[in-house]
Amino acid sequence: LRGMDSRDLPLYGSEHIPTFNKAFAIVVTEGEPAAQWLLDHNIQAVGIASGAVNPPHAHVFECLREFSLILWPDADLPDKKTGKLDGLALMAAVVPILRVQGNAVWQLDITGFEQIKDGFDAADWIGTDAELVDFLRSAREPAAPLVESDAAAAVTEAERHIDARHVHRKIMRDQLSDVLEATNV
Repeated sequence: LRGMDSRDLPLYGSEHIPTFNKAFAIVVTEGEPAAQWLLDHNIQAVGIASGAVNPPHAHVFECLREFSLILWPDADLPDKKTGKLDGLALMAAVVPILRVQGNAVWQLDITGFEQIKDGFDAADWIGTDAELVDFLRSAREPAAPLVESDAAAAVTEAERHIDARHVHRKIMRDQLSDVLEATNV
């Protein structure tokens, strides 16, 4: 990266945005392979290239301003050793940024699949293309829309909330590990 902050990396596939149809949403994934898989299946997609340890800075998403977005989080678990967020927490961290810049934001519910395993993402899709389209249509709003005047405060509050939630999860995981270790489970 030659000293570049990973949070400043452009979205994977962003070079395709000028050719994307604004009548259709862009799917935002965690990582390059998931975005590439969707692109290979003729779905407009970009991938967050910074990884889940460091969610991207707001300016990285400016190229998406005129689009509706569908967030496809990875079904992964947080990693207390690396500080990596789970897919839902990563996407929750970017929702306020996208809303502030005026994007309509929708999120896929990845919890209802039998094939879900740690790390499941778009590249692991095993359904038909028609089932994929139906799944994308099932996206729902992750939270209530923001009022424009509350935008700056909401981003700051969201960042604090994500940090607090991450710390709380870490504490809970550590406590659970201690209990399991004490009971030799």
